[in-house]
Amino acid sequence: PAVVEGLLARCRGRWSDLPREALADAHLATELASRLSEDQDSFLADFDQPPLMARSWGARGNVLRILGDLPAAEWALDKAGELAGQPMVGKAARAEVFSFQASLEIHRRQFEEARRPLEEAAKLYGSLGDWHGLGRVLLQTSKMELKLGRPLVGLQAVQRGESMLHPEREPVLRWVAASIHLRLLCDLDRFVEAERLLPRAKEFCAQYGGALEHLRVLWWEGRIEAGLGRPSKAESAFSEVRENFLREGIGLDAALVTLDLAALYVTEGRWEEIPPLAAEVVAVLRGMGVEREVLAAMLLLAEANERQLAAGLLAEARQRLESNPRG
Repeated sequence: PAVVEGLLARCRGRWSDLPREALADAHLATELASRLSEDQDSFLADFDQPPLMARSWGARGNVLRILGDLPAAEWALDKAGELAGQPMVGKAARAEVFSFQASLEIHRRQFEEARRPLEEAAKLYGSLGDWHGLGRVLLQTSKMELKLGRPLVGLQAVQRGESMLHPEREPVLRWVAASIHLRLLCDLDRFVEAERLLPRAKEFCAQYGGALEHLRVLWWEGRIEAGLGRPSKAESAFSEVRENFLREGIGLDAALVTLDLAALYVTEGRWEEIPPLAAEVVAVLRGMGVEREVLAAMLLLAEANERQLAAGLLAEARQRLESNPRG
């Protein structure tokens, strides 16, 4: 049992940066947990096996989700859910499985389906007095509200969640919380608050983030610079982020940062610089099979020469891109 617990702890510590190694840990945890009660010389009583099995299959499903294998993740989490439903499984294990199930539904953009497991996990963590666990669930809730286009609700959730996190239990969650918080403040045009949060977000990103996360922080920094009336710094940030997203083939994010750059050009009346931007991103999006309405908005933007019309097209293209199921 101690080996299984150790594998699960190592799995959680690895799944953000080394998901394939984390999957190996989770796979071995499920195999070991399944064998602990198979003979008369068992190390584990029968009634203690289901909780370990539920948590092991839950971790396995979550790593499969991170790796993008959603059918396998669903299968593993269904198995974890069946095990977690047994009477001898305690609240902590059930809450953890509910949390993993919610993450899968959010990943699939099935937000209504995510709401029930999030609520169940929150109730269980609250009844246990596990405020760190509840804080983690509130971060998931804030991410869901962000994707639903309700940034104010998401901001309230992430602020509550941050206050509950225990910094030593899962240090990486400090970065997760700061990144969501920063994005929500930018979406709400609360750029003065976002600028105050930026150094902390950069610090946590340096500790726990990868190359892609550093690009996203630079993107949000560009939005802050634009929002605070510093266009040259904003343009520099947007251009660097956009070039890197295009180089890495991250088409949707490249399109979104292009919209930020185009909005900057619109405010400065730099109409002649917008068509090349739009044309380049339209080619990327067309190759991804993005819906025609987005392409149409981008093409019209390339031809716009009036600020109000361009602002409307920018808003329409952004809304459609951010709700795209490929995002």
